[in-house]
Amino acid sequence: MDMNDRLLSVGGQASYAISEIRSMMHGIGKADPMGKEWYVDGNQLASGDGSLNNPFNTLAEAFVISHADIALSAQRHFARRNTIWACADSFEEDLDLLPQKTDVIGVGSFNAQKKCGVTGTHEPTQGAGTRFFNFHFTGEAAAAPIWTLDSTTAGVEFHGCVLDGSCGTVTSGILATAASFLKVIGCEIYGHFATSAISIGAGNMINFHIDGNTIGGNPAYVPVAGILINSAMTAGYGAYIRSNLIRCEGLIIDDESDIVIITGNECFSDVASGTDATLEEYIDGNVALGSNNRISGGTLANAPWPVVDIVAAS
Repeated sequence: MDMNDRLLSVGGQASYAISEIRSMMHGIGKADPMGKEWYVDGNQLASGDGSLNNPFNTLAEAFVISHADIALSAQRHFARRNTIWACADSFEEDLDLLPQKTDVIGVGSFNAQKKCGVTGTHEPTQGAGTRFFNFHFTGEAAAAPIWTLDSTTAGVEFHGCVLDGSCGTVTSGILATAASFLKVIGCEIYGHFATSAISIGAGNMINFHIDGNTIGGNPAYVPVAGILINSAMTAGYGAYIRSNLIRCEGLIIDDESDIVIITGNECFSDVASGTDATLEEYIDGNVALGSNNRISGGTLANAPWPVVDIVAAS
């Protein structure tokens, strides 16, 4: 692991050397000087103590250590954020625990990607407040989501990551049910997801943001649907789908809850034709919470959603 390696997508904005990030104050994608740091190298033959020169060789081992450290009430670490630095061609792990209040930052490369690769199906049942940066998550040949999140993993964030369902049997990139404070920001999500790229289930999803992502690819790598939201989802405050580029076979965004702000999305669908009066075959949501979305596909070319209502606007 070279401390001069540069991360091109930490926070989705800038490029920093690892050594620069380590010296920065805490914040999005930057190491917290109050927390602890561990290192993981999946190409190590034997696992070490997690130090830079003797790293762990699995993510799971580092996750357990950081999770336990935050929980040390005697040392009062519960308000800190730890940092895990990870590199490998691709870890092959099914992650069932996330390290609470920990930033997990991928370095190095995975094939042509300047990211850290992880192949697996992840269903964690512990770990609130974990943030992932610069990872390439690849699904397995199993009819399941890459990530399944619930209320025990509230506050999970993905920044500058890839969710790769190109193996053809993955159902979703993310299935989140009552996982409040979910953030999916500046990510690439592609593959023929059988259900959707992102599915939000029933339950409380306070303050979730799906922002600035690219969803779908060429015709072989587009999901059946883009973003699906259950009618029994409740979101409290601050739920929005904003500024995403989405291509899929059918419904681009389907908000059955009618409580999510949908704004500024560029949308492409393979639906042959739609009802021009509503365009609900492409986006189905609360028009009172929608603005500045554009749809192309079938008989449409750069059509606005919500459909412009001159009478209401006047």
